[in-house]
Amino acid sequence: MKKSIYILSVLLALLIPFSCNSKKKATKKKNFAFIYNPASTSLHPEYLIYHKNESVSLLMVKFYPGELLFNQTNEDTEFRAELNFSYRLFDKETKELIDTSSANIEINLDEVQEEMITFIPFKANFGNNYIIQIITKDVKRKSQHRMAINVNKKDKFNHQNFVVRKFGTSAPIFNSRVDSTTSFFIEYSYGTYDSLNVKYFKNNFYIPNPPSINVTQIDKFEEPDSQYVLYMADTNIFSLNKKGLYTFQLDAGYQNGVSISYFGESYPFIVKAEDLANPLSYLINNNKFKKIQNTKNKKLAVDNFWLESAKNNIEIARELIRIYYNRAYLANYYFTSYKEGWKTDRGMIYIIYGLPNYIYKSDINERWIFEDIQGSNELYFKFKRIQHPYTDNHYVLERSELLQTRWKDAVESWNNGKPYTFN
Repeated sequence: MKKSIYILSVLLALLIPFSCNSKKKATKKKNFAFIYNPASTSLHPEYLIYHKNESVSLLMVKFYPGELLFNQTNEDTEFRAELNFSYRLFDKETKELIDTSSANIEINLDEVQEEMITFIPFKANFGNNYIIQIITKDVKRKSQHRMAINVNKKDKFNHQNFVVRKFGTSAPIFNSRVDSTTSFFIEYSYGTYDSLNVKYFKNNFYIPNPPSINVTQIDKFEEPDSQYVLYMADTNIFSLNKKGLYTFQLDAGYQNGVSISYFGESYPFIVKAEDLANPLSYLINNNKFKKIQNTKNKKLAVDNFWLESAKNNIEIARELIRIYYNRAYLANYYFTSYKEGWKTDRGMIYIIYGLPNYIYKSDINERWIFEDIQGSNELYFKFKRIQHPYTDNHYVLERSELLQTRWKDAVESWNNGKPYTFN
């Protein structure tokens, strides 16, 4: 996962033959901890669903040729890589297998770009909900990446009926995030539109309480911080310059539409002093956190915090910083919803406790299990997926006064110069 420099090349659509295979179910319990572990595979593609019309949808896949193995094992002795894309489409209600297919592409080394995109059409009828399971394989390296995505074709106003494209290249934006330098336009599945209603929510969403506190703070969306109409006769090219969440809707009466976030120029990376200071809210009390937030030199305040935690050992402080902010970056990468990933419940647990040993995942929840070395003790967290109008990736921790979290032990470990591990 490298910092994108937005050089994209669009491959021709893969004309994958459709093949139906009904009445087969896939319900095997599996450990999904690998999906939040970037070291589990050399491949880190991104995926996007876009409904072309009432019967056909597109699976868009962005991949990085720099992650592929190129060799000359071909009759032309040219340096080539080979990718295999396969999918299985299930009816969400019945779990029946509706369609499955796969295709290979070869990539010549002298034709690659930093990022490349391919489009895979699949049959999906309007009025239904599906789950699509995708496997992307580097054939030569024998590595693969797996992903499952909800396909919502129940209405014509949810975000999968829109695709946000960069102005100039028309390349789709995969992660629903832009910086202030990105100009974009919005394409709609079912034709042109005269105007878009825009709702803007400031980036003042709650930082979650520690898991030991049985109170879930709920961000409010009843009233946007501002709301306005963009008429296509005036412009159809947009850019964002205020941090927060923007949702673009064909009709203000519908809560869905397509949402775009602007969280800063470097997001999801943790670069600026403010970015470094914010995640410390999990390690210190409110008074200390406010003091760091209000200081003029936040970078110095952050450095002093980690040096104090490391008992003035510079090498230990550097290691603490490396681990903590790498986790914060990965939280942003994996768990961004309508707010930054580090500010979500899953992001909080990931930063403080690290990657769990086991993740059991369904369409409605995730259960994370941390296990000690002997395997005799467990620490678990359960997250419920929230049906949210502006994101498909928001999960909330199920809290309970009876839940044993060892939060105090974890925070003390970090403050004493040692990344927390459950053992």
